[in-house]
Amino acid sequence: KLQGQSKLERRRRVESQASTELFLEGATGFYNQLLHELCTLFHLELPGRVNRARTGLLQDQYSFEWNFNTKQPQQSSCLYISQHCLVHLGDLARYRTQLNESHTFYHLAAQLVAY
Repeated sequence: KLQGQSKLERRRRVESQASTELFLEGATGFYNQLLHELCTLFHLELPGRVNRARTGLLQDQYSFEWNFNTKQPQQSSCLYISQHCLVHLGDLARYRTQLNESHTFYHLAAQLVAY
């Protein structure tokens, strides 16, 4: 009976770990995409970010035009939300124990303070 319980506990732990990893990957994809869209839509040049349109590998597909009812945000607001995305990406990398990657995201976020 004890052996059956330990197998069940191991299976639950594995399922929980897989679920957590799936969540972290999904959240990382969300923040990467959000950061990319912010940079593309508002023409932000962030340190350490490769502009995919410049490399010729991928064209940015935004042709958004501001209409008279829409107020374009200030660059400081765009940098503020971008910094938060970078911090969240750093946290997510740290949760996945990718410490070098987390350090890079935190460093990039800290560089935005200077702007």
